[in-house]
Amino acid sequence: MAGIRAFFARMWEERRGATVGIIIGVSVAAVILIFGFWQSVFLMLSGLIGFAIGARIDSKENFQKMMNRIFGDSEMMN
Repeated sequence: MAGIRAFFARMWEERRGATVGIIIGVSVAAVILIFGFWQSVFLMLSGLIGFAIGARIDSKENFQKMMNRIFGDSEMMN
């Protein structure tokens, strides 16, 4: 068990990008196998949209300004 832990620790230190790439690749493959291609695409797009909204909120941007910028300043929103 200690040998496996040492192997992964060394891989993380020496080849962090490749390790993250493998983890992402295996995760995407598992999602596609479980849900199917189009549902996986929808899931990933939804996650990206959620990430973008969360990043804007974290940057303290006003939510109303963000919605106006995305959808335009319409009278119906007021």
